[in-house]
Amino acid sequence: MTNHHTQTTTLHHLLKHYTLKEPKLLYIIENRKFERITIEILNNLAPIAFFPNEITPYPILNFSFKGLFIKNQINYKKEQILNIELEIPTIGKIPMCIEIIWINHSEPKGGGVEILDIPPEYKTKWAQFIKICTTLKKLKEEYLKLQNEKT
Repeated sequence: MTNHHTQTTTLHHLLKHYTLKEPKLLYIIENRKFERITIEILNNLAPIAFFPNEITPYPILNFSFKGLFIKNQINYKKEQILNIELEIPTIGKIPMCIEIIWINHSEPKGGGVEILDIPPEYKTKWAQFIKICTTLKKLKEEYLKLQNEKT
C-alpha cells in the first residue's frame, strides 16, 4: 500500500519527465511544495506587502507558506533579494526576506516571490495564518459543493 506522499512524489516525477507529443497543447506543471491560497475567497483576510522605501502597499493575489504573488508594477529585478513586511489585517505586520523569482508583465501585472526567511517569532504566526486560510478555503469548497447538491 502506498502512502499519499509516495503517490504525490511519483505523480510529480512522471509529470516532470512527461514529454508532450501534441504541439497545440500546453501543460503547466506545478512545482510548488505548498498549496497556493487564492485571495478571492478570503478578501477580508488578504495580506498586503510593504516594500522598502515605498509608501503604497501592494495586494497579494495568492500565497503559500513559502511564496507570494504580489500584484504591482514590479520595479525590481529577477533574483533580487529584499526585506519586506507583510501585513495581515487585524493581526499585524510580519517581516520577511524574499527573492523575486519571476515577473509577469501581462495581466495581472506583478511578481512571484519566494519567502527565504521569516524571523522565528513570526514564522509560527505565518504558519497559523496559512493553516486558517487553508481551512477556510476547504470550508468554502465544501459549502459550495453542498449548495450544488441541493440544486
